[in-house]
Amino acid sequence: MESNVLTELDAIFPFFSTLSKEDRQEALRNASSMTLPRGSVFYDDSMISHSALHIISGTLKFSTLSSEGKEMTLFRLHSGDNSSYMEVPIYSSNGFLLMLQAECDCSIYAINAGYAKRICDNYPSAREFNRQTVISHCANAICSLEQKLCFSTDKRLALFLLEETKRTGSNTLDYTQEQIGLYIGSPRPIVSQAMTALAKLGVIKVRRCQVQVIKKEYLLDVVES
Repeated sequence: MESNVLTELDAIFPFFSTLSKEDRQEALRNASSMTLPRGSVFYDDSMISHSALHIISGTLKFSTLSSEGKEMTLFRLHSGDNSSYMEVPIYSSNGFLLMLQAECDCSIYAINAGYAKRICDNYPSAREFNRQTVISHCANAICSLEQKLCFSTDKRLALFLLEETKRTGSNTLDYTQEQIGLYIGSPRPIVSQAMTALAKLGVIKVRRCQVQVIKKEYLLDVVES
């Protein structure tokens, strides 16, 4: 059982094989495999939020939540992605909370923040892996904010649909209009109006909790306009 866990961690983290025997064994006491049911929510005072995470399967959304209850999606982690133990101090500030939400049933590895920090302090390869993880998430969050500030709803919607069809490898996306609105930063009625317009043009088909992309070339024109 222990050897299986170590083999899995070797496959997940490229630096793990460089750790000393003692530090590899300590990982067994600090890495927990767990399942997060769909809809599970964790805030910045939870153990999950402070852990270094690896997503085995499912999707985990990172958002900020204002004191007025307004949510803004920062980035989403999918199967094979990782988060840093440093996410909470980076994205939390006065008046805002960091919120993690399982968009579907998720299987994850959660690595204790204290252990993760010590490994990063002692191993340059682990420190660089953590640095690249943080940089990637910051870049995604900045890009998301830039799109919300500078792009129209039509362009943000087109970009989201193109990116999701590419990521999933499917032209049929299982999202509600409310979910899409949270991702692209537009109210649901505005998203509904934009999607209705695309549907009338034959660009997409809208079903309950589902969107089918028909004409990607039209969406590309919207993004590039």
